[in-house]
Amino acid sequence: MKQFLSFFSDARLIGVSLLLGIHGQAFSAPIAISQAGDNAIEINESFRNFYSFADGTPWSANTGYEQANTLTAFFAEYQAEQALFLIFSGPGGLAGGVDFDIVGSQGRISFVDDPIRTLPDGSRVPRDPVVGSNVSMNYVENYTDGLIYSGLTSQDWSINIDFNSSYGLDGFRFLGFDGQGNDTVMFEQDSLPSSLQFINTARSVSTPSILMLLLIGMVFAFTRNSIKRI
Repeated sequence: MKQFLSFFSDARLIGVSLLLGIHGQAFSAPIAISQAGDNAIEINESFRNFYSFADGTPWSANTGYEQANTLTAFFAEYQAEQALFLIFSGPGGLAGGVDFDIVGSQGRISFVDDPIRTLPDGSRVPRDPVVGSNVSMNYVENYTDGLIYSGLTSQDWSINIDFNSSYGLDGFRFLGFDGQGNDTVMFEQDSLPSSLQFINTARSVSTPSILMLLLIGMVFAFTRNSIKRI
């Protein structure tokens, strides 16, 4: 069963300055969350199927974790691979948009919701929302935009997200899950951070444990040699 991280020990707020996005929306201080993959939800279907794009609310994510006017982030695990889900807004939300850069030490953007740009007059035109590491999204009220960043197959990785501008978003939350798939809000705030960093590292055997194993081995060797001399 996965163990829940303590936000106050494994996630930290860094910096004090505010950055302004378009439409006068302010970003709060950057956020870094360590051991981010420890509380992923374990699923039995592909990441894209779990995202359930347009399977309910059209042109939107339908995971059940969407929240109006809020960036919801969480990790999922499928067949020994992990993926980051970023979902912007949800049913009941205002029209909004966001522009950000995302770079990871491994992995890639494997799905984007959705490859359509909503213009100010409400018309929708095709476009690629991802250019290099930059992502630009715009959505109408009651709908979402979002993405899946997958390919996290080792225990050591990091994902960095820098927000350039946004509107229609007034909150951020990070979800964690227990072994039964029950979700818990592990961190939330009433603003979008200027940047997000998700970090995961392999858990190593502690030095005391290594010393104990060496001690046991020495005792076993000594005992075996003693028996041979009898």
